[in-house]
Amino acid sequence: MTIQNLDNRFPITDNDGKPTDYFLRLIRDRGQSQTDTDATIAILQETILGKADKSTTISAGAGLSGGGDLSSNRTIKLADTTVTPGSYTSANITVDQQGRLTAAANGSGGSGSLSFVGSTSITGSAASTLTITGLDLNTDKRYLVRAQLKNATTTGANISLFYNSDTTATNYNRESLTANGSTITGTRSNDAFISGLDSNAASTGSGNTAFEFWIENNVDGHPSTKATNSRSGNSNILWQMFVHEWRTAATNVTAITLSSSVSNSLAIGSTVSIWKLT
Repeated sequence: MTIQNLDNRFPITDNDGKPTDYFLRLIRDRGQSQTDTDATIAILQETILGKADKSTTISAGAGLSGGGDLSSNRTIKLADTTVTPGSYTSANITVDQQGRLTAAANGSGGSGSLSFVGSTSITGSAASTLTITGLDLNTDKRYLVRAQLKNATTTGANISLFYNSDTTATNYNRESLTANGSTITGTRSNDAFISGLDSNAASTGSGNTAFEFWIENNVDGHPSTKATNSRSGNSNILWQMFVHEWRTAATNVTAITLSSSVSNSLAIGSTVSIWKLT
């Protein structure tokens, strides 16, 4: 049924939610029975009791803004931070307790790309060493070295890795494993060996060897490396692994030298190249 519009001049309930006398008289004056009136009142009471009091307040929690009492429609939203909207590269960020970004800036990026440092090759005539200078391990942190060597002689040789101008073999530690056919041997020694170099003779192979290794300071501050290489002979594949350490601690590596144990065995075209990890 339709209730007469009271034009907001007269209340229909008191403070306890009960119908006012005026409202009850209005219902009777319209000729409704007491039963209908009671039913209408019950519906109105249920509806009124289901409504929140307009004095009820909604408060914005941490990280939110807005709210207020229910006398009007209210909006709750995320409060703005000082972070400038946009895209960031390798971002440096600060996150608050509510999981919001409160600071963001472009970062410098992580490690993962190689930057070429330089290379050197044997030219003119065979030599015993290949040296690269201008390094700074303390700043660059890590180097990748690739060597491609060819023996100019018919004598097999050992290749040593020396740092800076320290060519004293006993200033280095070396552990190595060698697998040749079905034979595997291990060696620990105070020397600087980092690879073998086969003789340049038809009976023993081509005399070529290629290997890669990383140089970095270990947890004790010693420049160290691990290198592996494999070489083909007539019927077997010779595989070697070397763990190499400079026993001199807290010394920055500024140069490396690959040195052959056989004089002038590094043939023309032998090359060593180096990259740094940036």
